[in-house]
Amino acid sequence: MAADSLLLSQGIPTLRFYGWERETISLGKHQPSKVSLTQDPFQSIPKVRRPTGGRAVLHANPSQELTYALVMPHLAEQGLGQREVAYR
Repeated sequence: MAADSLLLSQGIPTLRFYGWERETISLGKHQPSKVSLTQDPFQSIPKVRRPTGGRAVLHANPSQELTYALVMPHLAEQGLGQREVAYR
């Protein structure tokens, strides 16, 4: 996840593919890292935080999963303006 933040700070559009070494939970930027359950069934699984929003994702089968990230500066900074205009 730190790699995505670094790539974004460099301003170079990048499509990155990566895998996981072990079972991991990735949390969205604004999602709390602690669950308020008495017995958290995911307590022993390492957690990382994405620089983007969204909900938690359990990467349960690292050897069978390919994850990707598309990193690019804000459209307005590239002179593309509104998203709707850029997609035309």
